[in-house]
Amino acid sequence: MSTPSTASNFADLLATWDLGGVTALVTRRNARAAALGMSATRYADVSGFSALSVSTPADLITLGETAMLQPVFAQIVAQPQATLPVAGVVHNLDTLLGQGGVIGIKTGHTDQAGGCFVVAADLTIDGIAVRVYGAVMGQPNALAGAFGATRTLLPALVSALHAHSVVRRDDVIARYRSPWDESGTIVASQSVTWLLLDGTVVTRQVKLDELPATLPAGTRVGTLRLIAGTRQAEVPLVTATAIQGPDAGWRLTRGL
Repeated sequence: MSTPSTASNFADLLATWDLGGVTALVTRRNARAAALGMSATRYADVSGFSALSVSTPADLITLGETAMLQPVFAQIVAQPQATLPVAGVVHNLDTLLGQGGVIGIKTGHTDQAGGCFVVAADLTIDGIAVRVYGAVMGQPNALAGAFGATRTLLPALVSALHAHSVVRRDDVIARYRSPWDESGTIVASQSVTWLLLDGTVVTRQVKLDELPATLPAGTRVGTLRLIAGTRQAEVPLVTATAIQGPDAGWRLTRGL
């Protein structure tokens, strides 16, 4: 996975150089996959050619996202070609690179797995810049089939993603009324807009502090937690107006 065009002997050499042998690297890869929550992934070899090395699109997306957090890796897979010692110019097998925002990540093909491609693309949807990840597996016609499926997948994803205003600044989240009949609202202190797939359910969890008798406007008195799948955000909640407290008459009649 570390060069624009790879071969299985590269992986074997890396295993020997890094850990002294293939078995040790396979063991480490399986441990890393488990740590990333890739429960459907099993490595039987270091190159991926073994039919016993298996994964799923969801797991490969997790792997791709994690790998792209490494700047050097991201830079390498984004290269259309590279000049290597002895080998000379090596061309990237990712022929979609640079098209439709595609910036990587990895091609693959075996008789058992078919054509496979883990893709990352930088897109702008509804004015919001976003990096999307996808994976296709089991495609006929090797890499040509994988690239064809990806050309269909990315536009379909874009058409299903839209900017949703999850909460707007000054949206009323809660209301209060005091024993002395003073009322007011508690509002969101900031706006949150997310790119979400159509039909995504956003869960709201509100946590409020106990309010004192007096409080200036704009004081933080709680938190709104927004949850959509694995995505979360917390928005401070504030008083829209000041809490003045009870007047002298109310206090006198109650012995305060």
